[in-house]
Amino acid sequence: MVIIFFGFFLRILLALYNVDYQTLPGVGGDAFRFHLEAIEFQNYLSEKKYLFVEYKYEIGWIYSVFLGYLYNIFGTSYLFSSILSCIVWLISALVFRKILIIIKIDYIKINYSLLFYSFLFPTTIIYSSVVLREVYMLCFTNFLLFYIITIEGEKKYFSFCRKITMILLFLFLLGIMHRSNIIFVVLFLSSIVIYYIINKLRLKITSCVLLGGVFIFIFYSMGFMETLFATIKSYQTGHIHPFTEFRASYYSESEIRSQVFSFFNFFKYISNNIINYFIQPSIFRINSPQDLLLAFENFIKLYMIFHVILKLFKYPSKNYLFHILVLMFFLSEIPYSQATINWGTASRHHMQVLGLLIVLFLYPLKKSR
Repeated sequence: MVIIFFGFFLRILLALYNVDYQTLPGVGGDAFRFHLEAIEFQNYLSEKKYLFVEYKYEIGWIYSVFLGYLYNIFGTSYLFSSILSCIVWLISALVFRKILIIIKIDYIKINYSLLFYSFLFPTTIIYSSVVLREVYMLCFTNFLLFYIITIEGEKKYFSFCRKITMILLFLFLLGIMHRSNIIFVVLFLSSIVIYYIINKLRLKITSCVLLGGVFIFIFYSMGFMETLFATIKSYQTGHIHPFTEFRASYYSESEIRSQVFSFFNFFKYISNNIINYFIQPSIFRINSPQDLLLAFENFIKLYMIFHVILKLFKYPSKNYLFHILVLMFFLSEIPYSQATINWGTASRHHMQVLGLLIVLFLYPLKKSR
């Protein structure tokens, strides 16, 4: 607990520094844009009886709507919303610690895990100290993880229904915070159904591969693959500023626009997006101390992911909960990878599943006989 509260006070100090002295590195203008949108919604609430136009609620800006409600009650304060982010991080850390206890991680590993969660990733420290929605999505993901883990073996009907309701609630909250999370929710719920059917029918790997091939053929034949390709391309192009070339971009505008659909190019494009999302900035593109820091963080995360994948092959039998959590991790990251074109934004998206990744890395599994 001491580690968590030290992490919390560090974030409070950074929030004060960011507001009173100088903007923290890597924050950019997004934090202030969320604040300005919250002020706009606050003004709408106080004047809506005189207005003839309704406020346009949009996925992704619900965070600002939430802040706007708070501003309308407590008054407008950038420092207040920054400290609120720190408090949300504190809640996420307490839930994370509870998860580690439930899955029976030993005391020493719990302390190391809390050190990692609180201090190992400097970008996460910064992002959880300012007015950004990522710390809320981290908290929602930790709660989601908590209820998924505790529902295993639940025998009381009322308690089971309550936990299912909480799982759906936190999936909903993730969905309204970011459009990529809507895709995650659909993919995650679909994958659980498919996973259940595969285990219920006891399908072999060859049968799963064959069925997957048939699905891909239908997906391609009906034009869905081309539509998805065009959607990703359009979304990435929309993130390019018409007059500014961002240093941290791993695609130029011409590279995105030159992408031409074909069956092979679809998988190549998707794969390149995923690779860039996880590895950039590579050693060939490090041009600043910030890049070096992000490369270090990526190396740590890639090592942990590699260890998790090894677990899948080392302990292949009937670890259903572990399999579901692995699906949860990758299905959360993949939609973000298709919408992201620079490693600065990618570092923020990685924050959502930080707790989940550490849990997967430490998850205790027993060898099958």
